[in-house]
Amino acid sequence: MTSIQDAAVEDMEAIHAEIRTGFEQYIRNRFTERLSDSQHVVEAIRFYTQRLNERNGSGTNPASTMEIQEGTPVEMVTIETMDSFYDFYATLSPRQPLIYIEKSYRNQAIDELLTRVLIDETQTEPVLCPICNEKYDSSTEADAFHGACMVPGCKHIFGRGCINRWLKEEKKNTCPMCRAEIEIPTDS
Repeated sequence: MTSIQDAAVEDMEAIHAEIRTGFEQYIRNRFTERLSDSQHVVEAIRFYTQRLNERNGSGTNPASTMEIQEGTPVEMVTIETMDSFYDFYATLSPRQPLIYIEKSYRNQAIDELLTRVLIDETQTEPVLCPICNEKYDSSTEADAFHGACMVPGCKHIFGRGCINRWLKEEKKNTCPMCRAEIEIPTDS
């Protein structure tokens, strides 16, 4: 290797070290949990690609042309970008398996399966979540923490927070009331 090649390699290593440091700090500051949902994954990928783009300018490196807009769903991110990001992320946390990115696909699929339900609050008897026995959040926001939502198939209604905990954290694939199976698509 010539001294010019050595210098170029050292420059690239320095650039990647700087990006890695910034990325690690961004992850620690931005996310209270590990990369556990698609929004966090996309935000982390956006940060990663922005830093690469800043460093690479408009060169011929494929990373220099990566662009991910805010609000981009994780499935719209190209495979090449995901692979590049995962390779980079794996160097940050070699003990962190691909499971965090796989988990985001499951969580996103669950979010898409649940149907928001509007509860009539003029009823004399309050409608309660069968899991926690609390009233549903009356917010009209689609992602209200305890807004009423219906599972597919059996059409039972639960608070979003409760059913998310059941399906996402407990990793169940059934309705908590009738145990009917809920088909949750996976990436694999």
